Amino acid sequence: MPLWSTGKLIGATVVVVAFLALCASNYVLFGWWQEERDAATTAGEALAETLRDAEQCTAGVTALQAESAAAAASAASAVAAAQKTAETLQARAQRQLRTPASTPGDDCKSSAQRFDRWLSERAQP
Repeated sequence: MPLWSTGKLIGATVVVVAFLALCASNYVLFGWWQEERDAATTAGEALAETLRDAEQCTAGVTALQAESAAAAASAASAVAAAQKTAETLQARAQRQLRTPASTPGDDCKSSAQRFDRWLSERAQP
């Protein structure tokens, strides 16, 4: 009796086709899994690089904050000194303006004397 006539050939064919279909689906699923794994690995590497960059940025910002605090401290003393100098000069200018004319009626001579006084005061520390 031939093999195909007993129905065993059909059963064997079904098993082989089912096995091949299973292999093909496994091949497709394995390919998909590899792509997903590679994508996850790439994303993980990108995340790690981004975190390293963020840490470097944070360190740089911290260093800049420290430098700016030091600059602000040194600038504060310079600003205070400049303010004191400005007040001194402003007081000197107001004193010059409040001083009456040394020669009433002769504005030119009074201005020359006022200028000489201002020049002599300017030479003083």
